Amino acid sequence: MDVDMMKSSSGDEHMDMMTMMMQMEKLPDFFSQPFYNTTNTSTLLQEIQFSNGNPTANTVASPPIWHNPHASSPPLINPPCSMPFMGTPIQEPVTPSLQHDMMAKKFRYVTPFSNANSFLSSIEKKNSTTTIREMIFRIAAMQPAHIDPESVKPPKRKNVKISKDPQSVAARHRRERISERIRILQRLVPGGNKMDTATMLDEAIHYVKFLKMQVQSLEQIGANRPMGGFGFTGVTMPSVGRVERPVKESKTFLSFAGHLDKRVDLDKNIKHGDSRYYSALSVMAAKVAYENKAFVENAVRNHWKMELIGYYDFWNDFQQKLTTQGFMLHDKNADPDIIVVAFRGTEAFDADAWCTDFDISWYEFPGIGKIHGGFMKALGLSMTQGWPREFKQRADGQPIAYYTIREKLKELLKQNEKTKFILTGHSMGGAIAILFPAVLAMHEETTLLDRLEGVYTFGQPRVGDGEFKSFMERQMQKHGFKYFRFVYCNDVITRLPIDDSTFLFKHFGTCVYYNSCYYGKIVSEEPHKNYISVFAAIPRFLNALWELVRSFILPYRKGADYKEPWLLILVRWYGLILPGLSAHNPQDYVNLTRLGPDTIYHRLQDPKFGSVSNSDATKD
Repeated sequence: MDVDMMKSSSGDEHMDMMTMMMQMEKLPDFFSQPFYNTTNTSTLLQEIQFSNGNPTANTVASPPIWHNPHASSPPLINPPCSMPFMGTPIQEPVTPSLQHDMMAKKFRYVTPFSNANSFLSSIEKKNSTTTIREMIFRIAAMQPAHIDPESVKPPKRKNVKISKDPQSVAARHRRERISERIRILQRLVPGGNKMDTATMLDEAIHYVKFLKMQVQSLEQIGANRPMGGFGFTGVTMPSVGRVERPVKESKTFLSFAGHLDKRVDLDKNIKHGDSRYYSALSVMAAKVAYENKAFVENAVRNHWKMELIGYYDFWNDFQQKLTTQGFMLHDKNADPDIIVVAFRGTEAFDADAWCTDFDISWYEFPGIGKIHGGFMKALGLSMTQGWPREFKQRADGQPIAYYTIREKLKELLKQNEKTKFILTGHSMGGAIAILFPAVLAMHEETTLLDRLEGVYTFGQPRVGDGEFKSFMERQMQKHGFKYFRFVYCNDVITRLPIDDSTFLFKHFGTCVYYNSCYYGKIVSEEPHKNYISVFAAIPRFLNALWELVRSFILPYRKGADYKEPWLLILVRWYGLILPGLSAHNPQDYVNLTRLGPDTIYHRLQDPKFGSVSNSDATKD
């Protein structure tokens, strides 16, 4: 077979490597005997060249690299801490006592005139050859060859008569393809272009086995233990293992909102009977509503020690998708026990949810008012029937938010006359939460409205006009439930849709407003109610800057629970450009229920708050 023997750029280096390896084939047979039985041991040791190039009287003769007499190709497991993966020695500071212990275990000190007893107990010629070959392979792996098949051209043939017979042409093409691949293999195998074809193929087999062994060793190291103080570079490294793909249905999977605030546990300082309890429980339920079923189930049962009634994906008849999410939990530890219904808000990268938010079309109901069309559709408005009192189950069995929750509440509230329920949500979830009792009132569901403890919303947008505001205030006074609307600082979503003569949207209920220091007050409307204000631009920027600085200070003042993830800090940076958007994240709403003053919650227990829109602006 005609093979092109080409010289590589590192031909001299490969020649030295292969000369060393081929000379090992001719080594004397003393390698098959104990080393101390040889008569020319001292002479041989004198001829050994070490790293400094000169033999000394106290030279350390190192054994073969990771010698393993039971394996043809030694694995990478348990290498010396000063020997990295590729075999390049790295100097590390070692104390004298430690160095002595290490040397005592790994090496033997010899002199040119002393017997080298117990240096190598039983090293055979085969193992020595394998060691040299492995050393060459390691050096070659540090200098990977980049082969371009186009650059490996076939040899030029002169004065060769080429037959045009089809069989001869086909055979010649096969030979040329084989020759081309052998030429490429010669470039890849260390020293391959200095060998004949058979020897080169043998070395290629050894080289592939060596590389396979290193890959297996890396996988075993990554699976069994972290690489601390040894391995690739001799420094501390994290575990090398398999990449774990995120599973959206896993209980550890977090949404974008979940990565902004990874807290799951309730505040241990806020217990049953505390005036802040319902607010603190509601905001955590609203935050967890962004997560999947497995996460919610784990949080409610294992972290909160409550009962998860159900997790739901609700059908949107206009979008023809399951776009509304929510869950129900039962807190039996409270007295009276309480049921919490939480709706999910707008996810950052959910186009369907954003379509719901921007659908500001009106739905007008006589005697009730005009209501935001997108939120009504998310709650379960039928495309063909509107809001019938009794709704026939869909043929495909897909649940509708309003009717599913209404029937479930009726079933649960019959079991205990003292049980009440709370509605909550963040962002769009808060809008759906306040529309739920509106549809109950439309259907004259008096029993359920009388058992409604309150509605707690966080960062909620406007949902209706002035007539709808008056209608809901009458219902709150009639049935005695409260509606608290929490607003944090410059949150832009709470100021949308715009309250003006064109859009006509109005807020109602009790507005509990907090500034960037988590000091709150009860107001009728948040400052700069439409967000668009030239005079507010500078204060908003300063607030956004303070929030960024506060993210580094708060953990030291209040504890590790208030440490903000890097993603939230990045959002804070973007908040310098759009201050109102960064102020909408759930993390600030969780903080204001925990860090806000208790006095404001004591005032919220007053019957005059919660049932009507309040005009007080007293700071607490």
